[in-house]
Amino acid sequence: MSKSESNHTNHTNGISTQGGIATLDRLFHRIQDRTLDCNNKVSVVGVGQVGMATVFSLLTQGVTTNIAMVDTMSDKLKGEMMDLQHGSAFMKNAKIQASTGNNLLQHQN
Repeated sequence: MSKSESNHTNHTNGISTQGGIATLDRLFHRIQDRTLDCNNKVSVVGVGQVGMATVFSLLTQGVTTNIAMVDTMSDKLKGEMMDLQHGSAFMKNAKIQASTGNNLLQHQN
């Protein structure tokens, strides 16, 4: 195949292909393997740098899919929770909760 042929873009059934790889295949690939819900809930107290690094690691390494974050700074807590919830679209079955009180700490294993 010549260089000009390999750079040619074909349109088949509304899907653009280039070099034999469909655009959809290039865009939609699995980032993380599916995590089975192991029914464990991990609570992290404090959403500073260490707390957020812990939460991120727990989620991305498949330790748990259920995170409860607790902190007294409600604005920072809400912002961090929203960031994680927006990013959780790339993780399967992530449940992320946040509270300034200790109500999320109940029913822990």
